[in-house]
Amino acid sequence: MKYIITLILIAIGINGCSSEKVKWTAFVYPDIENVPSADQTEQYIIGEYDSFESCQQAAIDQVRYNNDKYQKEGDYQCGLNCQHKEEFGGLLICEEIKK
Repeated sequence: MKYIITLILIAIGINGCSSEKVKWTAFVYPDIENVPSADQTEQYIIGEYDSFESCQQAAIDQVRYNNDKYQKEGDYQCGLNCQHKEEFGGLLICEEIKK
């Protein structure tokens, strides 16, 4: 029984230490009527954040600023752990996209 408990504690410890760093990327598009194609989205990155909430707030703030400045309605997305994927022609692919 002690052996099983020890193995469980070791497994929990290993999983806790090997957690992947979460990174949210904010994309802000200045014109909702002209959202860019997938190969152009990198031009619209405004930053990377440690949480979805931080990403969302930064993106919303930038959209509001752009709306006032350009008199157009913008849009945004936050992407989780975005990376270039060679199997998709080097496009920036995210694990998840949220607003």
